[in-house]
Amino acid sequence: MSKYSIFISLVVLLSACNTNRSDDEQKKDTAINADSIYHLLIFKKELKLEVWKAGAQNTFVDSYKIKKPSQLPIGQFDLNFDEKNKSLEIIFPNEFYKTKAYHLIPNQNLVLDKENISEQFFNKMENAQISEILIFPNDNRLKGDLTPCFACPHWMVEIYAFLNLKKTEYI
Repeated sequence: MSKYSIFISLVVLLSACNTNRSDDEQKKDTAINADSIYHLLIFKKELKLEVWKAGAQNTFVDSYKIKKPSQLPIGQFDLNFDEKNKSLEIIFPNEFYKTKAYHLIPNQNLVLDKENISEQFFNKMENAQISEILIFPNDNRLKGDLTPCFACPHWMVEIYAFLNLKKTEYI
């Protein structure tokens, strides 16, 4: 068997192992159940918000384009979901930021509303239980670890390490 044949065989074999869901598989997971718990992931660079159904293996539900994520910090945060006013209020600072950057950050919650996220998201998530939001600088789930910037405070390494662990739950 030639090297070329072996290479082609490996490519075919590896493509059969592809773990990415097809469009049909994604569509069957999109129903929102009021009894289920959901996690939100925001990827700032890609301007994307993803909804995942929480469980032993988190299940992708849907994704939405967002605007103006630059004001958002990175990390894991609690939030208030206001269905009536169609907004997400990110509780900021969280305990980590209070401990590490208490002198830098004023207490102010950050709001994402229908100006930042499509109204379709708020309509679909009506009555949903959202337990957490994870905000990433970019979506690198399949491309290696997040690399903290050199100009960032020293404690940002902890946030990046935490996010590198959490991202594996959403692949």
